[in-house]
Amino acid sequence: KGYESKQVGSLLQKRELADMIRKDMRDQAASEISEEAYKKYYRAHSDKYMIHPDQRRVVQIIVKPKKAAAKLIKQFVEEKITVKAFSKAARSFSLDPAAKETSGRTAWFDLEGLGAAGHVLPMKLAEAAFKIKKKGDLHRSPLPSSKGWHVLMLLSTREEKWTPYKKVRYSIVAKFVSDRQQVLIEKMLENMKKNHPVSVYMNLLEKISPVPCL
Repeated sequence: KGYESKQVGSLLQKRELADMIRKDMRDQAASEISEEAYKKYYRAHSDKYMIHPDQRRVVQIIVKPKKAAAKLIKQFVEEKITVKAFSKAARSFSLDPAAKETSGRTAWFDLEGLGAAGHVLPMKLAEAAFKIKKKGDLHRSPLPSSKGWHVLMLLSTREEKWTPYKKVRYSIVAKFVSDRQQVLIEKMLENMKKNHPVSVYMNLLEKISPVPCL
């Protein structure tokens, strides 16, 4: 490029100085932020780190009319029907076209009826499912939908789950430190501008530059 060695050395020194300043600012930023601040952010943004909320799975039988569903519930309660027997009944006479393959068993869903692939159950049915206490228990009344009347049995439950704090701490720390470092650098530059005012002479710049500088 035609630079002299002294110029190259000066440029390297300036580059090293900038790197050193950035490192000092990063260290200062890290020292200003407490571990509790990271944990507080993690707790406040739990939805960001949530793997899944409270969820349920049910076995369902869909029939018409409502009286038929009520009769089934009464029969199943009296017989103390098991999950296995309930699933067999779903394969035999549920109006759900998928029942023969799924045995009436749904995918996991949350309180709004949403699962990994979208809606699993209408919201009102999902809310009813969340009121069933134990695996193998029945909802004691028929539940309506556009498909017919649903008889629900609770298949399984799982509590909400988050990515552990220790696995995401690094990314939280990096975000906090980077944001604070930028604030410190900007503050330093503002102070430098106040202490060392810069004047721009456009007439001189235009003489040495073939294109506009700004």
